[in-house]
Amino acid sequence: MRAEGFAAMVAHMTALATKQEGVFSHLTRIDLTGNAITTAGLAEGRLVKLLQCCPNVSYLTLTGNSLLLPGLDQLVQDILQADTALTRVTYTDSAIPSVLDGVNTNALSASGDNPFEEAGFFSDGNI
Repeated sequence: MRAEGFAAMVAHMTALATKQEGVFSHLTRIDLTGNAITTAGLAEGRLVKLLQCCPNVSYLTLTGNSLLLPGLDQLVQDILQADTALTRVTYTDSAIPSVLDGVNTNALSASGDNPFEEAGFFSDGNI
């Protein structure tokens, strides 16, 4: 799925959730893969909107999201401020070493720690 498709999917799901409460209550996990999707997810808070229209999602997986990393701390803050059921986040990006070419990829936040764990989510981030 391309970024445009992700944006359209979130808009459609949000509209459905507004019209028919509980339509996505059966979903408990969301897995997003690919740079375009996760970057589009940050634009206009789409990822948080997706989590809000799926009230029982407690597990979020982000994979292949090297473009997400500069906004990771902001994403955590947006999720904390939103009303979601999220308790576990997994994020993986095997492309980072080649993208950053030897730069320390553990420096994701000012402290260098996992921002999801700092926020109280159980996280098994593998970066």
